[in-house]
Amino acid sequence: MRMLSGALASDYAKAARRPQTAQIFAEFGPNKVLPYIAGYLEHQMDAGAIRRTDPMLAARSFMGPIIIFAILRNVLQQTDALSSDPDTIARHAVDNFLLGLLPRDTDGSDGDS
Repeated sequence: MRMLSGALASDYAKAARRPQTAQIFAEFGPNKVLPYIAGYLEHQMDAGAIRRTDPMLAARSFMGPIIIFAILRNVLQQTDALSSDPDTIARHAVDNFLLGLLPRDTDGSDGDS
């Protein structure tokens, strides 16, 4: 895992300095993952499991906290991120994301009133 983290840190650094590297990184990372997640979320919206919203924006909202954690941990070596359990962080991100997409009552409220 440490070797992979170092490789990711190196890739992030190269991508920040070289537009061609950034494009390659995007093609094999976010440009593949985001449409997949968006498609899955759209399927869940169609099934009524989560409320309707823009699936691509929802996918980006889902990935944001995970990417930030990866950068803090693997690139910036932030102390708090290094001492945090990645599985706990992932569960927390998923819980917060899904709670935000719970279907609302027909009157527009979240059901807590």
